[in-house]
Amino acid sequence: MSEEVIDPWSAHVSRFDIRDAQLTGMRPDGEVFVRHDLSLTVQEGRFEHLSEDEQGQPTPSRLCYGCTIRISGAASPDYWSGTDMQIVVTGTHQNGWRITIVGQGAIGFDDAGSVGIEFDQAPTMTVYEKEGGDG
Repeated sequence: MSEEVIDPWSAHVSRFDIRDAQLTGMRPDGEVFVRHDLSLTVQEGRFEHLSEDEQGQPTPSRLCYGCTIRISGAASPDYWSGTDMQIVVTGTHQNGWRITIVGQGAIGFDDAGSVGIEFDQAPTMTVYEKEGGDG
């Protein structure tokens, strides 16, 4: 008989998709990074952070804020490296409303070459009613 493992912190994490997305990032030196026509998955909330002390013993876990944006359907990366940038993501939320996400974060690529975004501080998210006002 197998036991189902339930993540006790999953209620602290939300996830949604953005389609027809454009990603723009600007590095401090002025270099600009742009990608468009993306399908993205946003995941944000409090994630459990596990660590060890100097003797290798587990320390009390912490719930740390994080926001990641990945290509929809991409596997979880084994490796990810990013560059700090001012980031703007625009697109259509899965509910049909337009969404803009703005913040200081990092843009990089995972081991499979898929673009990824990470924010350590909450980015600003603004939503706009669907065109035609039927939202």
